[in-house]
Amino acid sequence: MLAQEFNFTWVDETDIANDWHEVYRLLGENGSFVLQAPALSSRIDLIPENKDCAIVWIRRPKVEVVRSMERINWGIHEAQEKRAYVKRWGYPSTQHIWDVKKDAWETKQKPSLKVDWYEIGYHSEYIEEHALFKSKSSRVGRSWQNPKFTSHSNSLIKEDPMTANIRRHYKGD
Repeated sequence: MLAQEFNFTWVDETDIANDWHEVYRLLGENGSFVLQAPALSSRIDLIPENKDCAIVWIRRPKVEVVRSMERINWGIHEAQEKRAYVKRWGYPSTQHIWDVKKDAWETKQKPSLKVDWYEIGYHSEYIEEHALFKSKSSRVGRSWQNPKFTSHSNSLIKEDPMTANIRRHYKGD
């Protein structure tokens, strides 16, 4: 939604293989992009000062996050993601990732960010009334697929050329 709203390229975490080196490279290219990478959130406070960069943190009720994680079988990814928080800040490995991320955002990251940041409620007017928002009732059945899980299929690229595998934008590659 944000990428389309501002006519930026949308970059999914799968496009950069959840690699922080890729995030820094993208930041250095002076391109306009929206990066969706919740699995990299443990390091967002390390993004260097940049007047053209902003973090958008989506606030979503825990019960919805848990259901979503179960629906997409996030278990193995959750363990990897949580390890980063445990290693960096000593969170208990038994604590749920939602609790860990929420606490780290509130007490460690947000206070130390060197870039602008915004918080948006998942059920805010901006999200739920946006033309691209898909309600749960419209996401049932085989006809709907989240673009994140289509590996930026040719149909998605045709529908929105700005939303494509970012690797095609590499200079010299």
